[in-house]
Amino acid sequence: MKNKHKLLYVASAILSISILLIGRERVVRFFVGIPTQKVGLAVIKNEFEKIKIRDDDRWIESPSAFDKNSIDGVSGNLRSNAAPAEIISYYRSVARGLGWIEVDSRKGGDGQSVKFCKNGVSLFVDASNNGSTTSYYLGAVWTEYSALESYCPPDK
Repeated sequence: MKNKHKLLYVASAILSISILLIGRERVVRFFVGIPTQKVGLAVIKNEFEKIKIRDDDRWIESPSAFDKNSIDGVSGNLRSNAAPAEIISYYRSVARGLGWIEVDSRKGGDGQSVKFCKNGVSLFVDASNNGSTTSYYLGAVWTEYSALESYCPPDK
């Protein structure tokens, strides 16, 4: 029984050290066998930069990039005098012209959103009316976690 406890202790120590040294995601992938098909941040930035914003819209928060290993992307916030429906309609046209596939859209209250996928990257537009103007989020994101709303399969 004593050897069993030593073996369990050693196995726990090895697993803990592995997680600290190489990261939780890689350890899980090793045991579960989930392949990584990460899309590089440079690719995401390139796709994001192809999306022309509406002529009269202005950045509230300039686009910023983030690279967190298992979720990467570029996003920013804009302000517009157009209604949410007009903004969504505009980005539907632009995104489709660039090869994005619409996979979800929602309406609620004073807002509207749409999600597109392209080669494992999601593109979100989420617009809401704030009185006389509309604020909206525009972001391109890749994540390996299928449970997240921003997930897109690699083949979409």
